[in-house]
Amino acid sequence: KIEVLQTKDAGKRLEDMTAEDILVSVHVNLYSDPAGEGLRGFYRSSRKHNSEKCKALAITVTKGLRDHIDLYYHGVFNEERNRFPELASVVQARGLGTLVEVGFRDGYKDKLSNSTLAKNIGDGIGIGIIRHLSALH
Repeated sequence: KIEVLQTKDAGKRLEDMTAEDILVSVHVNLYSDPAGEGLRGFYRSSRKHNSEKCKALAITVTKGLRDHIDLYYHGVFNEERNRFPELASVVQARGLGTLVEVGFRDGYKDKLSNSTLAKNIGDGIGIGIIRHLSALH
């Protein structure tokens, strides 16, 4: 079962997550500096939360997204190195969790309303999740 939620509604659902659930939080950001453009994945680092599995999820989902969007791949990062409130959902999730950041230059605001881009983001994330689940089995 897949649910798509806005950030404002996600906090309520985090409380209901189980260890078998997967959380993929997608953030689309705009940067004035072109160096911010691209894809980044984040995962939590706590050993009690299967951090290696969280890292693997972050890698497969971000790389799946890279296959569908022509953006620079910055890599995958441990959330401990990036203490931002936006990562709270990933840190608090009981199941596997990753945050995928899709960054554009500020001048590309019109890209955000592009339906093809939205479809490619969805397809890329879906492919990444499928790759992750296939690797587990």
